Amino acid sequence: MFFVRRLIKPAVITATVPPNVLREFIKVYEERRRLYVDLQSLRKQFRRGKISRRRLKLRRESLDRRLAALNKRLMDLKEQISAVTERYGEMLRDLETAEAEIEMLNANIEHVEARFRRGEISADVKKKLIDEYNGIKRRAEGRISEILLRFQEEVA
Repeated sequence: MFFVRRLIKPAVITATVPPNVLREFIKVYEERRRLYVDLQSLRKQFRRGKISRRRLKLRRESLDRRLAALNKRLMDLKEQISAVTERYGEMLRDLETAEAEIEMLNANIEHVEARFRRGEISADVKKKLIDEYNGIKRRAEGRISEILLRFQEEVA
């Protein structure tokens, strides 16, 4: 007779972030995204002549102050979240990568528009480049939404 001895492995305890921290992170992050959209809209309105330079400056300063406060709060929340598990840290790194990509693409779009205004590129090239950049930007925004959705699923 043979006896098989089973090795009992200790139960793996997975640490989780308190749901209220994740909820607050999602709320603050989405508000920050909304403020960035407002800021871009404000710049477009100024370029089209819909608002004055003074009004642009006042509203931009207000949005910048609010964004600074949100960014500070997000940094605190990111530290709390990434300290718990490596998986959350990886998700936050992916989020930051997508954010950086979007910022880079916005700068590239503005650069293309400036080159078009100076007459360095044709309208066809401008349209092609902007469409390409917007496609990449949509994919990056999709990754951000996906990560936030995963965080929401963790809360639920």
